Amino acid sequence: MLGWFICAYRQAGSRQLPATQTSAKGIELAKWQASLSGLDWIEALVKEKKVIFLGGNGYPLYYTASFKELQPFLKNPPEARQTWAADPGDVLLPHWKGKTYIDQAGMDQCEPDEWLLVEVWDES
Repeated sequence: MLGWFICAYRQAGSRQLPATQTSAKGIELAKWQASLSGLDWIEALVKEKKVIFLGGNGYPLYYTASFKELQPFLKNPPEARQTWAADPGDVLLPHWKGKTYIDQAGMDQCEPDEWLLVEVWDES
């Protein structure tokens, strides 16, 4: 399967500073599987300097941004597959949700200026 697995988290520690690759993850706000062009939205935000690319090699990639910048995308994840695809040889662990997940109650607790961590896995 070609595409991306995208997870957005609140930081477990201080949320007033941008996340780093090693920031402790807090609650999961959204999780979805997207097609090959499923990162176009976040790459556009990086170019606009609204999101910071933290690096990575696809296993995973990391980004950070304020909740106010990410909120519209977390509430309506771009190119999200409502039911995730899996290839016959994939190993699916017990925590695999199999469908798009959005934690609206968690988002309701977020402050507009708090920094989130976005983790993206290459599923190619």
